Amino acid sequence: MTTKVTVDAHAGWPVHVTTIDQVYDHEAQKMTDEWRETGKDTVPANEKRDFYVTSSRRLIVEEGNRD
Repeated sequence: MTTKVTVDAHAGWPVHVTTIDQVYDHEAQKMTDEWRETGKDTVPANEKRDFYVTSSRRLIVEEGNRD
């Protein structure tokens, strides 16, 4: 299952989103207990952006500092 998460930086502050994915062991052909950061993105102030999470993907969402 996939879930869409909309980040709406409507308050005038940027929002930082970090993507963390579960590591797949190709030799054993299964997911491991290990997680790795696979991406970073910033939603600028007053913008919206969609992100997607699954059973093997996590998001960390943090409000940034106003410049």
